[in-house]
Amino acid sequence: MDEALRSAIAELTAIGELDAGAEPGDVVDLVVRHARGLAGIEEFTSLRTLSLIGCELDDWSLLATLHGLEVIAVEYSDLAELVWARELPLTVVSLRCNRITDPGPLAGHASLQTADLRGNPLSPSAYAWASAASAVRVDDEETWRLCAGLRAAGVPVVVYRDDRGLLRAAWTGLTGPRAPEAGHPVVTAEQVNRAIGSAHADELFAGGMR
Repeated sequence: MDEALRSAIAELTAIGELDAGAEPGDVVDLVVRHARGLAGIEEFTSLRTLSLIGCELDDWSLLATLHGLEVIAVEYSDLAELVWARELPLTVVSLRCNRITDPGPLAGHASLQTADLRGNPLSPSAYAWASAASAVRVDDEETWRLCAGLRAAGVPVVVYRDDRGLLRAAWTGLTGPRAPEAGHPVVTAEQVNRAIGSAHADELFAGGMR
């Protein structure tokens, strides 16, 4: 089993949410951080809710083995495709700040109630679909275009609007110099466009948090 999964189980045990010696099949809710692999995830046969934060995986398809999964959050990760979601009974999906360009497997998903795709470099057709779908949350057009521009420039960073409407930058996956879920500086569209032009993210993170 991947070490990140072992750490997630240990955390549940430490806070009293899981009995010592419990098996992976006993786990219903799981939070995994900074994983580089999901080997052993198929052992979590009772899993209903899964959060993957700041992960960078070679193979996301292992998620397709979680046949009872209803709620998933993948954030600040290198997730780029959603083929694994096609047959899962998902009702709530939060996929903020990843590298998704085509959320097509979510379209027409019978059980899906809500999906959050903000902070992703969606393709133009995907953005048009998501904008028209009542159950899907997406960025405003300016933010989306900036995300798409960063991806096109090969910069593993996305931008998003926080609750105050401020534009912030975030690393996706574990390629950046810090934990990707923390330390998101406020940036301007001009700074982001310069990062796109130079194909470097250094300026976006030079000023720290505001």
